[in-house]
Amino acid sequence: MALITLNNRAINRSDTASADDVWTATSATATDFQAAAAGGKLLQVVNVIHSSETSTTSTSTSAYADTGLTASLTTTAANSKVLCLYTQSAAKQTTTNNYNNGVGVKLLQDIDSGGYSAVTTRTTYWGYAVETTSRWRMGSASGSSLSATQSSSGTVVSYKTQYNLYNGDGNSVTVYAQSDGDDSSMTLFEVGA
Repeated sequence: MALITLNNRAINRSDTASADDVWTATSATATDFQAAAAGGKLLQVVNVIHSSETSTTSTSTSAYADTGLTASLTTTAANSKVLCLYTQSAAKQTTTNNYNNGVGVKLLQDIDSGGYSAVTTRTTYWGYAVETTSRWRMGSASGSSLSATQSSSGTVVSYKTQYNLYNGDGNSVTVYAQSDGDDSSMTLFEVGA
């Protein structure tokens, strides 16, 4: 194992370091205290866990409906972005051993109560081609989205998930979000410019 020795005598102007400065290599042989790089700073985090079951039953493909999983934050700085990470749990149950059905998941965003719009849609129907008449917990689908830059502080950025039933065979199918209290979660990160 190689041992690396730092030459602390190569630090320039150490008497001028400020509280937020970092020790930085300025060349192959010299270092100095310099201001930390700007941008990418984590300003706040909001985490929500939701476990209330919701379901829909149909013999045909259903419209998207809210899962109950939602999170909001109010930006604290101008020119920040919001990163949303979500994990949505789901299950399905059929009345016959049919396989031509599944669950779709969609992430929607709202800025300052301007109305929700889809930012990601999982178009590969989850659980498709599984034949079962008992409730089958499919685990979780995960996704993410990064908002556009918010020009001012005080902007309320909200996200929610929706789910739907894809049913291609006409038999009765029930799909669940948070089946039997399984957790779904959403985490919002405000990232500074």
